[in-house]
Amino acid sequence: MKAKTRDSYDSSASEYAANVAHLHPEKEGAAFIQALPNGGVILDLGCGSGRDAKIFSEMGLQVIGIDNAEQMIHIARQTAPKATFYTMDLEELDFLKASFDGIWANCSLVHVQKKKIPPLLSHLHQLLKPNGILFIAVKKGTGEVVEKDRRYGGLEKFWSYFEQDELENLLKTADFRVANIVQAEPKHEHETHTMLKTFAKKF
Repeated sequence: MKAKTRDSYDSSASEYAANVAHLHPEKEGAAFIQALPNGGVILDLGCGSGRDAKIFSEMGLQVIGIDNAEQMIHIARQTAPKATFYTMDLEELDFLKASFDGIWANCSLVHVQKKKIPPLLSHLHQLLKPNGILFIAVKKGTGEVVEKDRRYGGLEKFWSYFEQDELENLLKTADFRVANIVQAEPKHEHETHTMLKTFAKKF
């Protein structure tokens, strides 16, 4: 499942980058920046084409972006030259504890099996500094599925879906303090599902 999802992003990297170039979540991005110290170090988890990393790095943050799709990383390095990027699986993060002031997980946990979410969130908690901030956006719904992505020629991707109380409980179990979880309806043809978005804080 993971390999199929990675390969689908590698195969459609240029098209994907063009389609999402203008879809940076401005409200959440601004709130994320405001919550961080000047020059703070952040991890862009599943950075894709580097769209968000570009904005954060241009605002003076030290950005490290990771993605397991090599073609995405290639594009990200061109898109956001001020940021640092690694080809890395988000389930196998190789960083020291308390490395980051913030972690930006915008539509990346949707490709992780739900049984692996609790240990992943616990690891993200360890990677954050005290009072560090985690932003998460996931698709609203139930269960897991492998679907053909009609936007990219039917390439198969694995998706996990979450209900609001489920996401809140997962974060609290990992010792995060959770802010309000907001539902965001799709506003663009590239956005196919209602999203759940929230900020969580390490304490």
